[in-house]
Parts: sequence; structure tokens; C-alpha cells
Amino acid sequence: MLDLRSSSPTRDRELGQEEDLSLPDGTSPHELLDEMLRTKKMHYQMLGLDTCAIAQTMDRFLPGFWSRFMENRQAALKDFLERQRQERKAS
Repeated sequence: MLDLRSSSPTRDRELGQEEDLSLPDGTSPHELLDEMLRTKKMHYQMLGLDTCAIAQTMDRFLPGFWSRFMENRQAALKDFLERQRQERKAS
């Protein structure tokens, strides 16, 4: 793990102190980046799983919830893609 001992980089530079950005022995920046990417991917997978679990649980209490959820999700995705297209055309 990256060792960041400075709490305020700007203030430390003003005081003439430098940050300690040393890596643990035997760890390369590429390994740290790979670990961060794996962690991010796992985080998003867990969020997706939580969303599905909540929707399925709600479907037990409110029949039809899952289908309405998926319809809303599809509509939101279409709206998002349309906004992205419009932003690309505008720029």
C-alpha cells in the first residue's frame, strides 16, 4: 500500500517539508495500479449485486416491482446515451 504521511501537501511544501511517497518493499507502481483496478471492479460488482438483491426482495413485497425496475433502468440508460450523443454533437 502507498504510504502517504503528509496530511497537507501544499502546506508541507510551504514549510519546506517533502511528502514521503515510498512504496513497500517489492511493490511496483504497476502492481498497485492493478490492485486498485481490481478493487474498483469488485466494488462495482458488489453494488450491482446489492441492487439486484434489493429489487428482488422488493418484488416479493410488491409484485411487479422487478419488471418496473428494469423498465425504468432501460429508460434511464436510453436517456443517458441520448444526452451523451447530444453533448458530443455540441462539442
